[in-house]
Amino acid sequence: MVLLTSSLFVVNGVRLARVRDARAPRLFLGALACAVSFAGIKAIEYTDLGTHGHGPGTNDFLTYYFVFTGIHLGHVV
Repeated sequence: MVLLTSSLFVVNGVRLARVRDARAPRLFLGALACAVSFAGIKAIEYTDLGTHGHGPGTNDFLTYYFVFTGIHLGHVV
């Protein structure tokens, strides 16, 4: 939900920025808040998985999970 909401903020922000609407920066700040939330959620999830002994090499699902969410986290950063 955080990623979809962030995308919605960006799309609407770009639309408003094109017509020089003063509300556009608020939408980009909303997207930034979503990005920070995503990073926080991933930090909590990675820590929780790690403390329970689950890492990227545990099984195929977790390998793909860490790789794909890690790539997206890198993109967000």
